[in-house]
Amino acid sequence: MDKNTYYETVKNMAVEKVLNQYCSDSDPSRPALKKLLEDLLDWFMLSERQIYLLKNENDKGNGFYDRKLGTPMGNLDISVPRTRTGDFRPHILPEPYKRVDESYTDLL
Repeated sequence: MDKNTYYETVKNMAVEKVLNQYCSDSDPSRPALKKLLEDLLDWFMLSERQIYLLKNENDKGNGFYDRKLGTPMGNLDISVPRTRTGDFRPHILPEPYKRVDESYTDLL
């Protein structure tokens, strides 16, 4: 087996195992997938704040606030990073005071 075929096989096996763990049909509530989505959103927002702080050297990170975000998977508990000036807002969040994303509204 050549190196590329080997790499593709290993990658496909790993992806299949992760999907089976997080997307198992045996547990309809899929808590592992929910946790994965929460963690991904938290890391996206934290990375976005780091980029914002690099561009705005006069501002500093100032902790987080907890928020629930309604999705087709149910409510996600996320930690939204904030800054001292309050000028930072993650782009992945819905408009202010809106607790669900558009896909959830479309589903309803």
